[in-house]
Amino acid sequence: MKNLLMTRKPLVAACAAAVLTGCLGGSGSGSSAPNFSSLVGDIQTLSNDPALVSGGNVLVEVSLSDSASAGNVVVELNGTDVTSAFALRAEDRFIGLVEGLDLGENTLLAYERDRPGASAELVVTNHPSHGPIFSGPQLDPWICAQPSSQTVEVENPRDGSTANANTRVSGLSTVADDNCAIPREVTYYYQPPAELDENGEPIPCNFTFTGAGACFVPWDADNPPADANIARFTNDRGDTVRSILAVERGALNRGIYSLAVFHDPEQPHHPADPQLGWNNKMVFTFGGSSGGSRFQSPAGTPNFNQAALEKGYMLVQSSLNDHGTNANHALGAETLMMIKEHVVETWGPIRYTVGTGGSGGAIVQLTMASSYPGLLDGLIPSL
Repeated sequence: MKNLLMTRKPLVAACAAAVLTGCLGGSGSGSSAPNFSSLVGDIQTLSNDPALVSGGNVLVEVSLSDSASAGNVVVELNGTDVTSAFALRAEDRFIGLVEGLDLGENTLLAYERDRPGASAELVVTNHPSHGPIFSGPQLDPWICAQPSSQTVEVENPRDGSTANANTRVSGLSTVADDNCAIPREVTYYYQPPAELDENGEPIPCNFTFTGAGACFVPWDADNPPADANIARFTNDRGDTVRSILAVERGALNRGIYSLAVFHDPEQPHHPADPQLGWNNKMVFTFGGSSGGSRFQSPAGTPNFNQAALEKGYMLVQSSLNDHGTNANHALGAETLMMIKEHVVETWGPIRYTVGTGGSGGAIVQLTMASSYPGLLDGLIPSL
C-alpha cells in the first residue's frame, strides 16, 4: 500500500500449495494491468492480495489520471454498480470499501462513463470469514463457543461415534452459527480527567478498563459524557484526541479475536480516512506454551501493554495465535492475515505490526517471520 495506506512487503508462504503463487496478504495488495489510455488506470485491492480476500468485503483503489474527473468514473462488482462506495480520499485517491462479494471469484470493473470500452478489470477471490484460505482442511470436529456454556453432542466424522462436551464461553452475546462465525461487537470506554490528591497532584491510574484503579470507564451511548468530562490523549505522532478506547471482539477463521484501539464514536470515520487517535501501528500478542484443542475459545481481554497503548498502538490477540491452544503455524499465519485484512477494512491502514510473546509465543513469531515474511514487521520474543 502506498502513501495513505502504506507500503508493505508481499508475503510468500514457503510451504503453501502451488495455487498460492501470488502474495499472501493481510498486509499486501494486488492490482489489474494499468490502462494508460484512459482516465481509469488500474484497480488495486488495498486490504489484502486479491486472491486471498475474506469476509465478503475489500478496500479498493481505482487509480485516476485526473482526480477532478472522478465523477465520470463507474465501478462495477459482478455487473452491479458500486460507484457510490467510492470517494476521493486523502491525496485525492479514489478509494472505496466494496461489500457484498460472492464466495469465489468476483470481477471488479472500472471505466469512464463515456468510454465503457476503456476499462480496468480485476478478479477478486473471496473466501468465507470462517476460512480456510491456504491452511488446508479444517479440524473436525470443532466445538463452537457460545455466550454461556452448553452441553453438546459431538460426532466423530470418521466412525460416527458420539460424545458429550461442554462448550467454551465466548464472551460475546450472539450465538455462534454452524461454522463458529460470531458477529463482531464493539464496546467503548472513556478516560475521565484525572482526580487530584490533597496536594493538587493527579492520582495515578492503571491504563486499562478492568480492575481497581482503571483509567477507563464504560461509555454510555444513550447518555454520553460531556466533552469537558473526557480526558485528552496524545499519541507518539503528536496527535491529540479525546481519550476513548474501542474494544472489539469477534470470530475470524473459527477463532475468537479481541483488539483495543483509540477511537471516538462521535467523530466521522472511514478506513481510508481514519481518525487520528490510533497511530496505525499494531502490537499482536502470541500466547505461550504449546498444545492443541478442538474447542473455539475466547481470546480474553486484550493484553494491556500500557507502554504501547499510551503511544497509540492497537493491541490485538486471537485464540488461534495462542500457542497453547493452536500449534499449527499455517493456521496461525492465516488467522493473522485475516485479522489484519479486517483491521484495514474497518479501522484503517497498518503502518507496521510488531509481534510479542514468550515461550511458544516466541516460537510462533520466529516461525511466522521465516515462513510468512511480511505478516510481522518486528518481533519481541521472550523466554
